Amino acid sequence: MIFYRKKEDSISKYDISYDINKMRELRDALIKNCSSKKHVIKKSTVIPNLSVDNHTSEITDLKVRNTGKTASYSDTSEDKTVYEYDYIFVDYPYLVQLIDSLLEGDADSINEIMTYDIEYPNNYDELIEETKNEIKDAVDNDPDYALVAIGDLKALLEEKELNKDAQSTEAYYQTLLSLFNYKFIDSMPISQIIAYKNFFSSDKDRYDYSVKNEMVLKIN
Repeated sequence: MIFYRKKEDSISKYDISYDINKMRELRDALIKNCSSKKHVIKKSTVIPNLSVDNHTSEITDLKVRNTGKTASYSDTSEDKTVYEYDYIFVDYPYLVQLIDSLLEGDADSINEIMTYDIEYPNNYDELIEETKNEIKDAVDNDPDYALVAIGDLKALLEEKELNKDAQSTEAYYQTLLSLFNYKFIDSMPISQIIAYKNFFSSDKDRYDYSVKNEMVLKIN
């Protein structure tokens, strides 16, 4: 995979390679240890998509209960059974999506990987404390809201327990960087690249043909 790195006055060209199996193992470890989890209970006539998006999230531990109720819709005369769906929604860290793009051959993902910001688990203690304060303020002035906030607090406590072992992506990101093998190919002054582009400026088709198998560099 070809990667271009821009410096102050030049652009260097590298051939980047990596061990696909180790990259996939790292992806699996990220999903297992750095994903955020949320317990969801909902009623619907539509079965949740068990693979919401295999690059960003998934649903696990699905339990289905027939509520014994039906719902009718204006676009159909047939009543549909309402089910209660109980499951864990697993939200992957963004780094998983970048790795997937890389494994699919997207060279642009390398630039995003190089500028990636570490992801950290939610600070549930802070959120829980804020919700407790909201409950205290609402008990006398807005009892209805207090009941809603109590439900939110219960959900936060459950979510904290679900994510008690969640890790930041920092160590995994450093491992990812170590998997790349860089082979320097060549470098070229930016002024020369601009001159090359200007040389074909009156014949765009020829310029596009000359770079069609390379990353098109946009230089300000």
